[in-house]
Amino acid sequence: MVSGLSTQRHEVGFYEAFEHTWEVKNNGTVTWEGRQLECINQASSRIKALNTTIAIPKTNPGDNIRLTVQYNARGFEGEFESIWKMKDHIGRLCFPDESKALKVVAIVANVNRTQSEV
Repeated sequence: MVSGLSTQRHEVGFYEAFEHTWEVKNNGTVTWEGRQLECINQASSRIKALNTTIAIPKTNPGDNIRLTVQYNARGFEGEFESIWKMKDHIGRLCFPDESKALKVVAIVANVNRTQSEV
């Protein structure tokens, strides 16, 4: 079981690179080995993860880990979501319940992020 999950919103401009880090705790009784996170909606999301899988280090019950993914916001305005699920070494979902998915939300706007002189 995973705990400590919350959705964080990122406000970014067109094509802006940004990073998201989760802190995840193994609340179960099984050591996580040979697992990875996989972005399950990369093809349909307007924010693009630079890597669609993230290797999960061996994680004992009770241990916390930090997992980071890099994004490019692309050139589309709106609110977009990237959904990640944990899979085992043969590709089976470890937590098929949708509420266990890790999510990243980005609000992308066509704004100038630099200060202009008056």
